[in-house]
Amino acid sequence: MAVDQKQDYQPVDPRAVAREFAARARNDPAVEQLWLFSYRNVVQLWILTADLPAQEERRLYGLLDGMYARFPEADLRLHLVSPRYFDPLELDLILPPGAEEIALNAA
Repeated sequence: MAVDQKQDYQPVDPRAVAREFAARARNDPAVEQLWLFSYRNVVQLWILTADLPAQEERRLYGLLDGMYARFPEADLRLHLVSPRYFDPLELDLILPPGAEEIALNAA
């Protein structure tokens, strides 16, 4: 008898992921803007920040704490866009084509 190897797959609602992240980031003064880009189960969150020290940048990754458990099917990826790394800061070239801006108060 053949065994069905198909795994149960629950589609990810990328906007729900983005709204949850926005709720976590909305009062963080280091986060200026948020964009969402997704394909399949990959959810990319892109945040625009000021030029921050490395310790502050690492702290921002903590905004994802608990989100892996809440959205276990999602392959979450956080990208920081800082003027420290992009000169000139050309968002139309940095962000993936089709990235959707998410209001930080969208939660």
